[in-house]
Amino acid sequence: MTAQIRERISYQHKSHALCTEPLSALFAVRGNKPPFQATSTALWRGYVGHWAIRHDKLYLDDIKSSLSDGTQASLHTVFPDASGPVLAEWYTGTLRIPQGERLKYVHGGYASDSSTCTEAMRASMRKTC
Repeated sequence: MTAQIRERISYQHKSHALCTEPLSALFAVRGNKPPFQATSTALWRGYVGHWAIRHDKLYLDDIKSSLSDGTQASLHTVFPDASGPVLAEWYTGTLRIPQGERLKYVHGGYASDSSTCTEAMRASMRKTC
């Protein structure tokens, strides 16, 4: 598998790569996922989520993607009633945020090693979906 394009997260007032896919937990609970278009072997999931940690809570701010019919996807694709960032109430787990110089490239998933990896937050939210 090709190394994957990372999600993005705003943490401590900086933008970082995120080697975790919090939306996959929601899609597993729902039993379906929108028909995102995989535009590259480096983006098999078909989207890039843009996240933020605010007040010790994880929020989904945006989704960058196209759907299989060619239309642009957005937060409304997954959350039709959203009027702004969505609190990730469904997510429980550790967020991997690689920091520093890449020490080793691995041609697969998120397996490349960085000099440090911040476990930014252990979300202890209940799954409500």
